Amino acid sequence: GDEYVRTNAITQTKDGGILTCGAIWSVTGQWEPYVMKLNNCGVKEWCKIFTGSVKDNPWAEDIFELKNEEIFVLVNQWGTDNIEDLFLFKISSTGEVLWKKPVCSGIIHPQSAIAIGRSIEEINQSKYIITGSVYWAHPWNPGGPKGLRSLFTMIDSSGSELWVLPFGLNDTILGNAHHSIQIGENDFIGVGRAVGQDVSREGIIMRFDSLGNEIDYKRFNFQ
Repeated sequence: GDEYVRTNAITQTKDGGILTCGAIWSVTGQWEPYVMKLNNCGVKEWCKIFTGSVKDNPWAEDIFELKNEEIFVLVNQWGTDNIEDLFLFKISSTGEVLWKKPVCSGIIHPQSAIAIGRSIEEINQSKYIITGSVYWAHPWNPGGPKGLRSLFTMIDSSGSELWVLPFGLNDTILGNAHHSIQIGENDFIGVGRAVGQDVSREGIIMRFDSLGNEIDYKRFNFQ
């Protein structure tokens, strides 16, 4: 009875298989996140669809297998509108949900809204960087309109936030981020898009440290 399937990420497992994640159009008339495991011959071992979201269009954006073969899944648009939009799911090696926790929650960060995760990368065996975007209030106008910011969040293996960085608040940098890499023991670089006041789009590289402090950035106009 399923009509459409959208796959957003793929990764190889330690046993030589493949994990994919994305969204599937349900017979209930809404999108639902899914994770599928294939063996090393491409044969499906299991597929799990996550139901129960209060929203109509949740989806799984990225997936990461941990050392113990448990799995992290970034799920967007899962919780309450504009408050808890981005969730980190931890599932077993057979797809059973162990826990799910909000990331950059508007309850904890009332100046934020509509966090979206694009990628999760491992720093070491106990820390991870989630990259994406979030609407965040200007620091000089705390209850006013929120601008779209690149989002970087460090979490531990239990899903607890160590820090949240909406990049470019003081420099009024609007845009979003897609991926991050570690370039040194305490240095990280994220890449994404910056949006100017004239709605022009530019590439941007953003550098930050292991404590969530901005270091520098560089914008690129490819016109």
